[in-house]
Amino acid sequence: MSNELICIEDIQKMATAACKSGLFAMPSPEAALTLMLLCQAEGLHPIQALRQFHIIKNKPAMRSDAMLASFQKAGGSIQWLEVSDTACSAKFSHPQGGELVVEWTMEMAKKAQLTGNPTWQKFPRAMMQARCISSGVRAVFPAVICGLYCPEEVQDMVDVTPEKPKPTKPALKRVENVPVGTIHADDKQNATAATVSPTNDAEHLAAIQKGRALVDKIAAERGKPAGLEPEDAEIVKPELVAADRPSAGEMAAQLKQIRKLAQEYGCKTPGDSGELLVIIVGRNVDAATSLSDDERSKAIAWLTEATSEKGAE
Repeated sequence: MSNELICIEDIQKMATAACKSGLFAMPSPEAALTLMLLCQAEGLHPIQALRQFHIIKNKPAMRSDAMLASFQKAGGSIQWLEVSDTACSAKFSHPQGGELVVEWTMEMAKKAQLTGNPTWQKFPRAMMQARCISSGVRAVFPAVICGLYCPEEVQDMVDVTPEKPKPTKPALKRVENVPVGTIHADDKQNATAATVSPTNDAEHLAAIQKGRALVDKIAAERGKPAGLEPEDAEIVKPELVAADRPSAGEMAAQLKQIRKLAQEYGCKTPGDSGELLVIIVGRNVDAATSLSDDERSKAIAWLTEATSEKGAE
């Protein structure tokens, strides 16, 4: 190549054309451009990057025959001593690096756990030759392949990046029908929506008492005996499995039914309904939408029973 450098715009065009052609294994124009600039820095025409390099596992790899050609062009020599399917050895020499005999055998490959690679099983001679070339050239005259591997080496690399530990969720404990004040602090933290877990017992008891007063008031206004408790009604709790969970439309219908039954029972405001739900489900309820599947079923059953008794009067 002449000493005149090719401008970056022309190299970018080469890289884009090379990738679009599909003739060379380049993952992207940016990868091809980087290798072309590397070749130009070494005094080679940028297009030589497509002949000499591969991108394997996101790493640049120099073909073993390109390594050997560059080594010999730089004044190095190689003498093959043995080439077979069980062993390969060669003597490498260079005026600046001296002489070195490099050997690769199938026993060495097995010890390095490389023979599990299908390519080693199909072409053991070629794989050992490539290993000899990369080891010998790197040892005797490393300027040829400084910072690079041969494709066979990259293919045998194992990703040692540790896996990120998957976050673990704390086990949830389901606590039901436990008297207020007997729940352990850890159970309160891990309890599900069906768990009795008020902010504090005093507030919860106050809410229950207020709700009971509301029931007594409503019952007195319609002539029904006071003191009706949720336990007085026979409540059927449907057992839900994952496939039986209500859809969004069904949930909306249940909430509408709860509001309607509460009005029939005598609740005149949302606050009255909320206080009544405290009694029915046994916990603080900000809104009917916060009820669980079981709690909605329980509220409908309780209110249905209570309103039917009212209609019978």
